Amino acid sequence: MNPFIFLMMIIISHLGFAASYQPSEKFDYLEQTSKAFTEIAEKNIPAVVLIKTQMQKQRGPTSGFFSPHPDPFFEDFLRRFFGEHRMENSSNPYHGAGSGFFAREDGYIITNHHVIKNANKILVVTHDGKELDATVVGEDPRTDLAVLKVDVQGASCIEFADSNLLVVGEWVVAIGHPYELNHTVTAGIVSATQKTRDHLDKITQLGGLVQTDAAINPGNSGGPLLNRDGNLIGVNVAIASNTGSFTGIGFAIPSMTAKYVFDQIVEQGSVDRAYLGIMLQNIDQELAAATNLTAHSGILITEVLQGSPAQKAGLQNGDIILEMNGTPVKSMNTFRNQIALMPPRTAVALKIRRKETTLAIDVILGVLSELEESAKQMFEKLGIEVEDFKNLSPDVLSRYGHSPSSSGALITGVQQGSPAKAAGIATSQVITGVVIDWNNQRKIGSVQDLRDALKELGDRKHIVLIVRHKNFQRYCTLKIS
Repeated sequence: MNPFIFLMMIIISHLGFAASYQPSEKFDYLEQTSKAFTEIAEKNIPAVVLIKTQMQKQRGPTSGFFSPHPDPFFEDFLRRFFGEHRMENSSNPYHGAGSGFFAREDGYIITNHHVIKNANKILVVTHDGKELDATVVGEDPRTDLAVLKVDVQGASCIEFADSNLLVVGEWVVAIGHPYELNHTVTAGIVSATQKTRDHLDKITQLGGLVQTDAAINPGNSGGPLLNRDGNLIGVNVAIASNTGSFTGIGFAIPSMTAKYVFDQIVEQGSVDRAYLGIMLQNIDQELAAATNLTAHSGILITEVLQGSPAQKAGLQNGDIILEMNGTPVKSMNTFRNQIALMPPRTAVALKIRRKETTLAIDVILGVLSELEESAKQMFEKLGIEVEDFKNLSPDVLSRYGHSPSSSGALITGVQQGSPAKAAGIATSQVITGVVIDWNNQRKIGSVQDLRDALKELGDRKHIVLIVRHKNFQRYCTLKIS
């Protein structure tokens, strides 16, 4: 066959194949997916704002986006990612930038507390470039949330979705201002839900965190994390990073936590905490084996505080909470977070095990006072869990190397990266004293003594504890940033 004719036949056959080729359903699906992301962006970009802050403060040179000497309390695992790209070596006002979004048409904005912390001036820049002075309606450091107000009507706002319905693997979209690159849109999936991240309470202490691989960076703080319907399922708050930039692990405050805090701040300017009045401990394998309990079945009440709603309802030290409102209780942090998100004076139905008996006890939640809150926060800042010797069984005390006749506050847990860990404090050691000043060294015989002494210290940056380990006792200085 003539080579030229053979070549022409090949070309004609390929042209015929190309003419008959039609996009498959797979490409139609990709086009629909792309269109969905586009619609989410178009719908929500007008609601996302850039937040600029100004404050008067002497600041030394910084290194990158995070301090070269990180605070071990926060940064052993998680790094704050509100961009600390401030003006260096200056006593002049320096500026920070973060994100936020309108949650109501009349100018109410949600952002992170750390975005506007210590600011004496806050400027909100809308999607169309308008610059508006903002006032702080209220702040809630425990959840790292804040609400701002600007003078605007008819603002585009983002609707809340139920973060409790999130499942691992579903698509999410983040919008914000990383490095002040306005209205940057990124996409990813839910890597883990708040149900499995409730232990990360050094960032937000009221509910767990949603984990995502949608790219978020310094400046994204306070921006929205949206579901495939374009509704809010989280407020971006932190990343896990050794460099200060995104490495594939980001975290957001669940939308239901944000809605609870937002509604309370708008209504009354602050957030009321529900209060049960118990100290808790998870039942691990060792404790279960030592006391003939079932591991991971309920949570143990280690102390019922005097005059608390729990005491009034009849709860006792050593009770095991099995269920709350008909739902099994498996995690101390999950239980605590659920209580904290309930309004005060809510009736809670508990199912407990007391020795060999199962009881139903109803409790009316109280309101957490400022003193109780400050003592709780101080333990969290120090990074310790403590227990009275009288509340522990002989078997458990033996495991810690102590006897029922011991006195002081027994340290039953020390958090990694905490001030206590940095000071060399470890579990099984005993706090026997607190140094108020050198002429006033308070003896500690119980956890309540420790609470009272820590309240007296207030907001000191250094706290000195007297700690006994076996036959030795030493002064430990804990640095609180």
